[in-house]
Amino acid sequence: MTSLSQNTGSVSAATKQFVSGRTPLVITGSSHASDLQGGVVRVEGFDPADLAEAALSLARDERRRAALREEAEREYARLNMNEVARRLAELLQG
Repeated sequence: MTSLSQNTGSVSAATKQFVSGRTPLVITGSSHASDLQGGVVRVEGFDPADLAEAALSLARDERRRAALREEAEREYARLNMNEVARRLAELLQG
């Protein structure tokens, strides 16, 4: 049996292309995507069959994809570097 999550001690930039493209994403329980709050479908564990099943299910569900695209738009607004820099400047001034 595989672990339901894996803490790698870091967050990966590998998911950021999806954030910048405002594209819904299916992710595993790895901490590499733990910073993502919206626009994602989380799959417990690391079984490739479970990941594929979730991706196919999402591909077949236009309504769910549309909702996730809206979430992805908000996620981009939250994580884009201009916003991160603005929040950091506020913190340092504050």
